[in-house]
Amino acid sequence: MGQYGLSQSPVFKEAGDMYETSPFGMRTLNGKTYKHCGVDVVRYIGYNALATIVAIADGKVTAVKNTVTGVDHRRNLEGNYVCIDHGGGMVSKYFHLKYGSIPASIRVGVTVHKGDTIGYMGNTGDSYGAHLHFQLEQNGQAIDGAPYLKGQKTIGTLESDLAVLQKKGVINSPAYWLQTAPRVQYLPELIHNMAEVLQ
Repeated sequence: MGQYGLSQSPVFKEAGDMYETSPFGMRTLNGKTYKHCGVDVVRYIGYNALATIVAIADGKVTAVKNTVTGVDHRRNLEGNYVCIDHGGGMVSKYFHLKYGSIPASIRVGVTVHKGDTIGYMGNTGDSYGAHLHFQLEQNGQAIDGAPYLKGQKTIGTLESDLAVLQKKGVINSPAYWLQTAPRVQYLPELIHNMAEVLQ
């Protein structure tokens, strides 16, 4: 928890560091212990100004909600949100966005690119102050997003991962792997892990 020490965050448009207010994993809140499936972060940019949230990587929007007007600890727990499928079983979720801040162009089925604006940090749903709940899932299972927020790991597309493997001489034909990998369980994740190690 605390400050990350970054000059630019991968999920905030404005330059500068961000602060982790609640990590991934087990936590106790209001006397109840449960698994926190994301990482809560804040980015302070000035009085009465909310930070701009951007897509952490290229992908396709799979879910959008922009109708929650404020705090609600019983229903609409995620508040306003955007979910993006990055391929290879990797999905990013951005919860508690400000009411009315998600651009009209961000809708289900639309392709977004790394750095595209998807909304503003907000205080909607089960929230106790303006922040971003950033959640990553690999094959439907929540994983710790902190290494991705800190720049220690990246979310790559299958195409970019295969380009790394070809450049390093691990594979000869990306075309074959582009056709095969999506049909074989865990192969896109394995390719991505190999590409991260070789970069």
